[in-house]
Parts: sequence; C-alpha cells; structure tokens
Amino acid sequence: MKMFEQMVLTKHFIERYCQRILHLKSKMSYKEVRDVVLDDMIERMTIIEKQCFELLTNSGIVKLTLGHTAQIVIEDNRLITVY
Repeated sequence: MKMFEQMVLTKHFIERYCQRILHLKSKMSYKEVRDVVLDDMIERMTIIEKQCFELLTNSGIVKLTLGHTAQIVIEDNRLITVY
C-alpha cells in the first residue's frame, strides 16, 4: 500500500466506496473498513491506473477510473468520493 501512505481517505469516500463498490452494510470500525477499501482498490486498479494515480494525486481535482467500472475523485492527495 505504498501508494496510499500519504493519501487521506475522507469518511465520505469510505462510506460511498462501501455503498457503491463493495455493497457492505455491516458496521465495522474506521480502521477495519479503511484497510478493506484500500486492499480492494489495489486489486481493482490496473497497472496503468496505479501509475496515473501516483502521478496525479497532487494535481488539484482529478477524476480517475477504478477498474474500468467506477471513477474516484481526488483533490490534493485526498480521496473525496467515488461514482
């Protein structure tokens, strides 16, 4: 998870990721859910998506694809939401 070391995951992002991507409804602690979300993102992202993610995370507001099925919104090294 080296590429996520400096990344801030907002509570909104984690909630939306669980709702829209993972379809989780169980109550888990923030740390547990954060780890599940990060592990899932790493598995879903292609190599090119990972490279774009590392390159563009500090570039203002950016929308990147996630596994050809969703888009994540990043703003200045913070994951904001997922569509």
